[in-house]
Amino acid sequence: MKEVNEKVFLFIQALKAMGRIEFESDFCNAIDMKRQNLNNIKHNNKYFATKHIYKICKVYDANANYFFGSEENMFRKLKNKAKA
Repeated sequence: MKEVNEKVFLFIQALKAMGRIEFESDFCNAIDMKRQNLNNIKHNNKYFATKHIYKICKVYDANANYFFGSEENMFRKLKNKAKA
């Protein structure tokens, strides 16, 4: 689970770099997590729960397979819905 935590924190940094969030508190608010829980996770006292990963994927269109190590892309690929 430590690897999942590390990947989520890399994801948070990517969101900041993209301008999708400014502060970690923005991330916490978006996934309905208390800021204190994020601090506990950061200090290896807790881990992100499956419900958190689910919410991250839903809110940010993230790739769950990235967090669990089976894919390298952080975000899901958008399929082209337009037909020729």
